[in-house]
This record gives sequence, structure tokens and C-alpha cells, in this order.
Amino acid sequence: MRLLPFSDATTGMSILALCVLMITIRYSRSCIFEPVLYQLGKRLGKFSHGPEWVHEHPEQMENFRSFSYRLLFRCIVCGLGLYEFYHNPSYWYDTQQLWEGYPHHVCSNAVQIVYLLQLAYHLEDLGSAIVQGNARKRADFAAMVVHHIVTSLLLIGSSHLKTHRIGVIVSTLHAVTDVPKDFTQVAKQLEWRYCKLAGFVTLLATWIAARVILYPFKYVWSVFAESRQFLVHAEGGMSDTALNIFMTLLSVLVLLNTMWCHMLIKLVIRVLKEGDTSTADPTMSKDESAPATSQEDDDNDDTKKNIGNGVSHSDESQDHEHISVSDTSSTCCSSSSHCSSDDTPSEEEDGEDEQS
Repeated sequence: MRLLPFSDATTGMSILALCVLMITIRYSRSCIFEPVLYQLGKRLGKFSHGPEWVHEHPEQMENFRSFSYRLLFRCIVCGLGLYEFYHNPSYWYDTQQLWEGYPHHVCSNAVQIVYLLQLAYHLEDLGSAIVQGNARKRADFAAMVVHHIVTSLLLIGSSHLKTHRIGVIVSTLHAVTDVPKDFTQVAKQLEWRYCKLAGFVTLLATWIAARVILYPFKYVWSVFAESRQFLVHAEGGMSDTALNIFMTLLSVLVLLNTMWCHMLIKLVIRVLKEGDTSTADPTMSKDESAPATSQEDDDNDDTKKNIGNGVSHSDESQDHEHISVSDTSSTCCSSSSHCSSDDTPSEEEDGEDEQS
């Protein structure tokens, strides 16, 4: 099979492909996918709760289409990563093979597509967060911005320096946790209680296994302990400075993952103490959920009127990842090549949801 020409994200052809992909993703999302997913959400809502429920919960239908689109996107990225694992499992198991033969590793088409998709997602999401500012109500807004920047730098740098093997592994480890996170959000919007609970349990298990154990103790450890003799001392290898920057960025992701895991565990403990997930619903952070406070009643009315007139409103704040116990707002990393989810539960936001 002929290889695609996008192994280095800094070349002119790769930059052009990235720009085309970002535009395609944005407009196909708003013009094709989200309208279709909105109708799917309405059908599922009618099937589960009856037609009246759909008319009474327009905000949840809007949230459903955004989260279900993200779920579809993450499934594609995760599937490509697992496809690479299936066909080239050796360096996933033996970390020394991540570096042996550097810098002459072959970058497969699946890995190149993962890089392009992840870069397009993180750059577009970062631009939306900074320009529109709708995600600033998040308690972890600064951490989310840092995550997007670090992930984008890792994707660009690792593709240019030809360390694609560690890149696709880190990206896949984070994408594996993004799938149950977005599934939990989708189940939350449809009020599928048991699916929501199953999604959160899966999220917590995969988060701890992939982001808290495998990522730092197997792969980041390999970068620190094994990579230097292959990367720096190889002919045409990277400089000491580049490797140190690489290590620093990976370490930042470790800190973000640990912080978000801590928030998830505290969320679980709080819900277990209350003993009733229906009264302490930590599934949605404030900016992702339908308006719940009295000050937002006017916004609710406007949203319902607009939806009734066939006007779709996209809640851009949902484009920034949040995890919760039932919808698990959180995020970090999504994983990007070195991270991909930036969605984590915000304790302050969860507390406000409970009060409302």
C-alpha cells in the first residue's frame, strides 16, 4: 500500500491537508452530522420517554447532538489507533522497540490519519475556546487550554522529529478514555440511567488503567529511561534540548491526567456518600448542562422558542471536554497524540448543579 505524504505535520502539503480537514470537519459537522444526530436524539427520546418528553427537554436534545458527534469522532480516532496496535503490536509491548531503528521508522497511513484528525480537532477546539470564550465558565478552563496547547505541540513536534510510535500510543491511550466519557454524556442527555452508570464505571476504569498507570509508568518512563541512547546518539537524531522539551510536555500531561483523576475519584466518593445518584447528579458541568438556575430562565425560554421555529443553536462550550460521574465532565487529552481528553468534573460546577 502506498503511504500518504503527511508523516511530517510541518510540511507544506501536510499544513494544506490540515487546513482543508479543519474546514471540512467544521462545516460537515454543522451542516450534515449534527442535524442528523439531532433527529436521531429526538427519535431515541420519543422511543424511551414519549413525544412529550422531547418537547419538554429541548436543551438536552441540543446537548445530545454535540456529544454524539464527539463520540463518533473519538470512536474513529480510537479505532485507527487500535488498528495500528493490531497490525504492529511489537512496539506497544516492548518499549525499546519504540526507539530502535530511529529515525528510519515507517509511518503507516493509519498513524498519519490519526495525527491529522487529532491536530485538526485540538487546534479548532483551542481556537473556539480562546476566540469565543464560552468555555471560560469552566473551573478548569486554564487546564483545558494548557492541555490543547501541549497536545498540539506534541503532535507537531513528534511528527517532525519522527517519533510517531510513541505519539500514536499516547494518542490511543487517551482516546480509549474519551469514548466512554462521551458515551456517558450521551446517555445523560437521554436520561438512560443504567447506560450512564455503565459508561461512568467504564470511564473510571479506563482512565485509571490507561492514563494513570500505562501512560506514565510504562511509556513516559520509557521516554525518560530508554529513549536518549537511541534518539540523541543516532545519526540524524534529535538534540538534547528537543528531547528535554519532549519530556517536559509529556510530564505536563501526566500532571493534568492525575489532577482530573483526583477530581473523578472525589466525585465518586461524594455520590457514594449520598447514596442516590438521582439527587446528586454530578454528570454535567454547568456549561454543558441545560440551564438550571432561575437567572437562566429567560435563556431557556429563548432556546425553546428558537428550537420550536427550527433554529438550531450550537452550544460551543460543549466542544470543550468535561467529565462527570454520570456524564463525567473531564478532559484531558483526548487524547491527542499525547493526550486527548480535556474533560473533567468540576467540583464547583457539580455543587451548583446539585443546588439547582
